This record gives sequence, structure tokens and C-alpha cells, in this order.
Amino acid sequence: MTRWHIDDPQNLSARAMRDPEGTKERYPSTLEHRNPDILRMTLRGPGIIEVESRHGDDDLFVITGGIHGDEKAGIVILDRLVHNILNGSIPVRRNLLLMYGNLAAMAANDGRGVRCIEPEVGVTANLNRCFNRGLFNEARCYAERRANNLMHAAHIASGCRVEAIDIHQSFAVPVLSTVRPTGDRTEYTYAMLYPHTNVDETLKWIFEHYSDIVAGAVLNDMRVTHTTWAGYMAAEYHAHAATFEQGTIGHLDHVTFTPQLYENLARAVGGNTLLAEPEGFDVWQCIKPIVRNSDEFSFLDENGAPVTNAPLDFVPLRCSIVARDGETLYALEPGQRLLFANAAVPLGDRAAQIIAPFETSVVPRP
Repeated sequence: MTRWHIDDPQNLSARAMRDPEGTKERYPSTLEHRNPDILRMTLRGPGIIEVESRHGDDDLFVITGGIHGDEKAGIVILDRLVHNILNGSIPVRRNLLLMYGNLAAMAANDGRGVRCIEPEVGVTANLNRCFNRGLFNEARCYAERRANNLMHAAHIASGCRVEAIDIHQSFAVPVLSTVRPTGDRTEYTYAMLYPHTNVDETLKWIFEHYSDIVAGAVLNDMRVTHTTWAGYMAAEYHAHAATFEQGTIGHLDHVTFTPQLYENLARAVGGNTLLAEPEGFDVWQCIKPIVRNSDEFSFLDENGAPVTNAPLDFVPLRCSIVARDGETLYALEPGQRLLFANAAVPLGDRAAQIIAPFETSVVPRP
């Protein structure tokens, strides 16, 4: 087993991007560290780090970033977490699985990244559409091969109590005051939730542990098969699982809450997970997706004309007919909003998600 010395370069995302297929290094590799809480720290594959805590028992905390290669917040947060875990400045009271996502997409554009590569393959060129489909025995693209890597690594979750956080960024996050009239001009950071047991338990988890950073939470319908990484962890390992959607892609300043989310996750790695003062947030539920099935798909303005820029997440729209795909029209009911609007997704992929407010007594109104 190869050993990486503590003084070796520890920017693991950069090292992983140089070896996306796992052919240039030997794996597994032992990572030397100065953290008294760690029994063993192992690089299982490119960008896949397993940490065995002396205090972890059957508790596993899974953190992923870079599932889309141009979303840098999760990559930066993981780099900082790994560095500070290695040098002992963060206590580690839980077993960890820390993973970078689409390494090839992260490395594209001289490291600036792209959402995904090989779009000609279709939906599964997007790594976050590759899960809950089984292993790809005849993988056609890098995303499918990488999905196999991540699913193999996640096998250590069997029999554990699992929490899984996948860090994303959106190109369509509005300011809080656009969604909530009493809000300010900070960005509307939100969490996509996958309630594996019941909705109240999942909302209680986010409220008690992450409500200092979450302005809104969206409940996915678990009767539907979700091909996202967080959806896979919820379905396969009954994890408390969420995708955190931060601010604008490519920005890493305080406006995007990246430093605050790092502090939340560092605290959770150390076993200190409960907030002293949880805060209320908006709660939404998924109604149905809008799928792009033809090259004629477009979003529409209030006059029914195609628009170049897709609607922002959560923002009230002035029209009820919001999209057209050939002869098919998509309309919103009163109170409904759009998420993830993107007319440029591959054919067969979700071009938007329709959501609506969800009433609950678990989370107080903000």
C-alpha cells in the first residue's frame, strides 16, 4: 500500500483531477496525518477518502462535492476539510467518506470545469443522473465509470447510520427578498431533501442541524426513483440525505455562504451537530418535473414568446404557461414555482421541477 506523507501536497482535488481514471497512482494509499482522533485515513481511489475515527462506531458521514465539474464550492470545502482533518485542527468524532465527483469535468477548461463532458451520450453524461440504475457493466462514458467508483466506495455504508450531504451550486439562485417579501438581499440557499422514512423526521434533521444556512428546503417524492447521488444514498442506505444548493456557479465569496457551510460541516465532523438556536425556513414540495423531449423545447414569457434566460429558482412568474415542448404546454397552478430551469439539458433530462409550498408544524415560519 502506498503511503502519502503528511508533508506531501494535500490539495487532493488537484491530484485527483490529474488521475481521473485511477491509472497513475496506486490505490488504496494510506494518508499520514497528525489527528489523534483518526485510526486510519485511506485514499480508496482518485478523490475518494475514507476516514476511520476512533470514536465513530456505526456512524458514517458522507460529503461530496464537484458532482458537476463547474460547481466549485463543494470542491473548495472538501479541500479545506481534508487539509484540516489531516493536520489535526478539526476533531473527528465520526467515520467519514469524502468524495470528489466528476473529476474529468472538474479538470476541463484548464481547471475551471464544465457541468459535464460527453453530452452526446445523453442523460447519463450527467453524473447526477447515473444513480439508482445499478452498476454500469458496459459504461459508455466517464460519468458512468465514475458513478461505479462512487457506488463501490459507498458500500462501507451498509449497516451504518448514514448522513449524506452533496454540495452543489446553482446558476439561478435568487436573493431572499425576491422569494420572501420580508427577506434581505442574501442569496436563497436551499436544500433538496430525500425523506427516506417520513417527512417530519427529515425536516426535524435539517431544522436542528442546518437551519442557520438554509433559507428553504424542498421535499422530494420518494415514491419516485431518484437518479441523483443524494437520492441514491437515501434509497440504498436509508441515509439522512440532502443536496445543498449554494449561490452562483464559480463564486466562492461570503455571498454564496461557502465559508458558513464549511463551518457547519467541520462542526458536524467533530460530532457537534445540534444548533444552539435553530431558525425557521420556507418548506416546499416537488409536484412534477418538466422533461425536455424535443429540440423544440423552450421556456416562455408572459406573452407566450420563447425566452433566452430560464426563470430563476423559486421566483413568482407573471404567466401560468411557462414552457412549450412541441405541442405540449406546461402550466403552473397558483402558488407554484420552478426549480432548476434549464432548456439546454440533454433530451430526456429534467428541464425544470415544479414545486409548491408545503405546510408543516415541524419547522416554524421564518
